[in-house]
Amino acid sequence: MSSKLIERGEDLFVGWLDAPSTAGDSARIQLGVCDVHTGALREILTLGEGIDNHCGPAFALDGHNRLHAMIGAHHGPFLYRWSDDPASVGAWSDPEPLGPADTYPSMVVDKSGTLHLALRHRDDRWQLLYRRKPRNNPWSEPLVIAVSPVPGYNHYMHSLTVGPTGHLH
Repeated sequence: MSSKLIERGEDLFVGWLDAPSTAGDSARIQLGVCDVHTGALREILTLGEGIDNHCGPAFALDGHNRLHAMIGAHHGPFLYRWSDDPASVGAWSDPEPLGPADTYPSMVVDKSGTLHLALRHRDDRWQLLYRRKPRNNPWSEPLVIAVSPVPGYNHYMHSLTVGPTGHLH
């Protein structure tokens, strides 16, 4: 539902989930750094862990070349991270928890640098939530967009994009 490939200069950043090293361990949320011309993998960084295959990352690149990542969570808090030098594991921000019971992040950034996040939230009925993070500001409180009309499993298949006029879709 969100970008797993980001091109920046000579780098192509690719996100994926790697299986646990041993049975029962957490899935690893990976970031590969590839040569944009050849596709050759230069570096693999682990950005976090998840409990299962629902913990894939969401990436967005802002107008200042900062790479933003929303990682982890399958009914737990997401971890928000960012980096101005994403190819260096030490250049990533500390994880900022964002939750409490969320999954399936869809994230985009607009021309002003505001991050927009849609997600599925677990409650007594599944909810579709929206949050935003204006540049250099904290994340907003969640806004409920939809609530499942019936109990039981619900998946919204939500995704976000910013159109050429700057409107959020």
